[in-house]
Parts: sequence; C-alpha cells; structure tokens
Amino acid sequence: MMLDLAGIVKAFEAGKRQYHRLMREAVLPFHTEECYGGAEKAGERCGKAAEASRGWAEHNRIACGDNLRYMVYLLRQKHMAGKLQLIYADPPFFSHGKYQASVRLQSGKLGASSFMKLGAYDDTWCGDMGRYLAMLTARLLAMRELLSDTGCLWVHLDWHVAHYAKVILDQIFHADHFINEVIWTYKSGGTNHRSFAKKHDTLLVYGKSKQYHFTPLKEKSYNREMKPYRFQGVEEFEDEKGWYTMVNMKDVWRIDMVGRTSGERTGYATQKPEKLLERIVASCSGEGDLCADFFAGSGTLGAVCEKMNRRWIMCDAGKLAAAEQISRLGKAAASFCVERAEPAGVPSVCAEREKPKKDFSVHVERAESAEGAGITGAFSASPGKARARQSGRTPLAFEASGGKVRLLAYDAEIPDELDKYAQELLRYRGVDSLCFIKCWSVDPAYDGRMHKARMLMTDGHGAYDISGHGVRACPPASDTGSIAGYDIFGNRFFQVFEW
Repeated sequence: MMLDLAGIVKAFEAGKRQYHRLMREAVLPFHTEECYGGAEKAGERCGKAAEASRGWAEHNRIACGDNLRYMVYLLRQKHMAGKLQLIYADPPFFSHGKYQASVRLQSGKLGASSFMKLGAYDDTWCGDMGRYLAMLTARLLAMRELLSDTGCLWVHLDWHVAHYAKVILDQIFHADHFINEVIWTYKSGGTNHRSFAKKHDTLLVYGKSKQYHFTPLKEKSYNREMKPYRFQGVEEFEDEKGWYTMVNMKDVWRIDMVGRTSGERTGYATQKPEKLLERIVASCSGEGDLCADFFAGSGTLGAVCEKMNRRWIMCDAGKLAAAEQISRLGKAAASFCVERAEPAGVPSVCAEREKPKKDFSVHVERAESAEGAGITGAFSASPGKARARQSGRTPLAFEASGGKVRLLAYDAEIPDELDKYAQELLRYRGVDSLCFIKCWSVDPAYDGRMHKARMLMTDGHGAYDISGHGVRACPPASDTGSIAGYDIFGNRFFQVFEW
C-alpha cells in the first residue's frame, strides 16, 4: 500500500494523538522482578559517568512489554527525559511478513532435535501503512524526549518505508539535525527476475540538537594497484592485500549478516550482527553512557554495550525476545534487572499474543531405562530438602539441600504451532526434560518482592551452588528461596520454596 502526502500527514497526526494521550493518562507501572549479577547494588562497573547520576538509571535493564508504554513510564515515572545518549531503533520494516525464530533442543542423551520454527513477531499490519506510520510516529516522539541534547537516534529500516520514515523524522527532529543516511550492504537475501537484488538496509541518523556527540571512525582505503603513493605527509600501511591509508569511514558499510555457523547466532528472527552495532555505539557514545534499544529483539545492543562498557536499556514485547536477551546477557556475565508491565489496555506492538498458561504436574520420580533417566509420575519435594511454598501446580521439580539447588524435571508447555513436532518433543520431554530449559537461577534468600541471583545457569542439568552468592550459611538465614528461569519457547517459570 502506498501513501500520498495527505496520508502521511494523517498518519503523523494519529501518532501524535496516541503519544500525547498516553502522556496525559495515569502512568502504567513496570515492576522490577529479577536482578542478576549484583544489579540491585549501585552500578559499580560503569565508571565516572555512572557515579555522576545515582539511582535508577545506574542499572542495566531488560523490559518486557509494549515499548511505547515503557517509554512513557520512563519519562513520567522515572524522570528519564534527556538521559539517553544513544537510541538504536530497529522497528519492523512493514515487510508484510510474519517472522520466526529457530529453536532446537540439545540433549546429552538424545542429541540435537530438529530445527523448529516459532513465531517471533508479525509485520503485516493488515496492509495498512497509515497504521504502521502512526505507530512509528508515537514512538519517535517519545525517543526524542528521552535523548540528551548531545544524543543521537539511529533508525534502521529498508526500502519498504525508509523514505516515508525520513519525512516523519525530519518533522520530529528537524531536517537540519539530520546527520547521515548509512547504507548497510550484505550478501544474503532474496533475488527475483524483475529487479536488482535488494541487498542493503538504510540507517537514518539524527541528532537531538546540533551539539550531538560524534566520534569519526577510521577504515582502510587501499591505494590504486595496491602500491605505495609515497606522498609527503601521508602515512601509509601495508597488509596481505597491499598498501593503504586510514581515512574517515564512509557511509556505505559492508558487513556480513550473522551466519548460520556464527558464534553469536541466537536463532532469533532478523538478528543484527554485533559488528554493525559496535560502529553505531562507538561513533555516538562514550564509556559509561546510557544507550537504549526499544525494539530489542535478540539483544544485540545490550551484548555490544557490555563489551564496550556502556550502560543499556532494552525493551521488547515478545516473550521469545525477552528470554533470548536474558539468556544472552546472562552468558556475558552482565549485571542487569528485568522489568515487567502490569496488565493494561495498551496493545502490544510486534508481538504474538500469549496464551493462558496451562497447569502442570510436578515430576520428580526417576525411572531408569536403556535410553537414560526418564521422568515419570507426580512427586512432592523430599522431606529434609525443599518444599514448594505455593499451593497449586508447577512445571518444575527440584531439590535444594547442602547449599545447592538441582533441577530434577521440567514439564514444558509445547506451543500449538509445533504440533507437527509433537512426537519428537514428547520423546525429549520424557527422556531429558531439562533440555527444554534455556536459563535459570536461584535466589537463596527471596524477600517476597524481587528475585536476586548472582548468576544465570545456561544448562538445566547443573547444580546451582549458593556458597558464592554472598550467603554465609547453607542453608541461608532466610527460610525462603526462589527459582526463576525460561525455556526455549520463551515461557517463564518461577517457584518459591522453603529450605
């Protein structure tokens, strides 16, 4: 669907109304439910810039919920206007597609399962570009308010709507604050016989003001015929390809997509390479600065900021995205908090509708077989170990004693869209149910409000040792602990227990 100028104006005005309506309404809060790696303490590793701004903004954060609602919450409840140095926005591209993530079970007993596809987000918008542009407008208005006067916004799109978005960005940020149109070109992608192959994305870069922070990056510029020029005052270098000079980086970037065998590959749909985000973060922020991605997907911005010593905030409405971000940053030993929204009438954007959770039986009884230890039957925790505090049922079985917590079984909820893999999944669940777990952790002294853990376990089969958790006694002085985690389908499990 194409829009004329009147249609763009109509969409822009609809987005403005949506944003201002939310800014007038009662604040819909987000609550911190989990903290990892000591994030509940002051942001110790962020250097002098962090010390200058004490409080809430010191902590890295993963927010699970609608990004517009979260940005309004940041502006009104947390007074974050003008606090972000860099925002990277990678919204849906209005591509009319439904995107999927690849998931795969890895079991020591059964080996790797088939690759299975799960819905990640819907980019169809019922074919209504006006609705899409109104969504984008409302969120760009919020992003502008969150940026500092020296901050920059990078909006990542492609040929579908980049030209429409630039008209809206010129209106919101002012055309004279436009910095660059960066072209990211790559090898992968589809081709057809009616056009040249579409092998690039567009990144539109704007400053909040003309005093934006920018650090030029350098790149190699190879000499003609790869031979030295020997110009006076020009420093030249040689590598295996030939002679070159170092020049300011150009606005066309050739960076490969995340390959199927890449170590950074998560399986999440439309994952962006870390090398791309490294250039963005390096050029428009400094150490200790606060960066954000409100369409965070697999969490590449947070992973890059961890490596480059920046603080970060990420938000996404999809449960697969949230689970991937938490697992990915947990593997990086990051310190961060996880926030969730209370139920509200603001519809989530770009996310699947979550189905009501089913009840599960607790599995703990072990049955040995030729294929390995199977898990069968219902079981309550052993006397003298741990017992579940909640009434009702839980998908998780575990034991907690001697300062260690060990998972015994997990009754995974298999999504309806994976029905064709049902037999394979049931076999894995029967023989090695813990391979469904993506990550998990233990708070040995749960305060009834926030789950706090020293680290995340990325293997459901290991034991969580609380002796290095800052807890002096095993079991700890507190009678209550908690277990929190995520499975490969993005489902969260949480269990309170008594030592």
